[in-house]
Amino acid sequence: MDLWIHKKLYNKKQVENYSLDECVNFLNIEGLGVYLHDYDIICVGYKNKNKHIYQLKILASSPRSKMLQGPHDLIIHDEQTSVQFWVWSLTTLRKSFFEFNDRLSFERSAFLVLRKSEILLRLQCVRSVLKIMRKHPHQIHKKLLDEQQYFTKPYDTGYIEPYHKVVTRVSSRIKDQQKHLLEKSYTSYLREFENTNLTKDQIYQKFRTDILTNLDKHHGTAPTEEEIIQDHQEQVANQDHDSIQTCMSEASFELYEIDFCY
Repeated sequence: MDLWIHKKLYNKKQVENYSLDECVNFLNIEGLGVYLHDYDIICVGYKNKNKHIYQLKILASSPRSKMLQGPHDLIIHDEQTSVQFWVWSLTTLRKSFFEFNDRLSFERSAFLVLRKSEILLRLQCVRSVLKIMRKHPHQIHKKLLDEQQYFTKPYDTGYIEPYHKVVTRVSSRIKDQQKHLLEKSYTSYLREFENTNLTKDQIYQKFRTDILTNLDKHHGTAPTEEEIIQDHQEQVANQDHDSIQTCMSEASFELYEIDFCY
């Protein structure tokens, strides 16, 4: 394993988390994303309070599961050998194969290796731009076996398309998580503009504009400079109206009124 990887993982208490923009720049992404099988992965964990490192490559996942969830076809490397097999889940890989006894998820404890720039990208930070190939899984392992038992049948190397489920709404857990993050971010805006001449409605409009701008940016539909100027002019034109409504707004405004559908 590369010396610089050891230095980053053993000499530092925590590996740096990069923003999505920084990850995109490091990966030099020009299309819709990058494939997971093109990169080596380092997984870190603790056994009896001692840090351990494993190197692997994720080749594919089941067509019926989501990326980084469910069965995965992977290769584990060590100094002398490489072993390829289907694992029941990446959580199973950490617990039953690497025998880690910490509670970190795979996404938080695993890093893409960028050797040219000597950078480790945490999977959790870069997940939204990753893509993965799909295969029909077989001989899925749930626990560590003798090495020879991993190769009892030849592998089907043909990749297939994922099965597409019909989903019309997100889960309540995701909605609650989104609401919590928005409330936390909006509170930061209120704190930032406290004791200024901005009304609560004006602060909210700034918050809403920034949220929508960032959403468009990550979706690849960021507004043009002309659109930003026009939006600013409309906000200035509406300031007089906002001032008239200040008393009513400050008395009745609640976070649940945030609506990004209009």
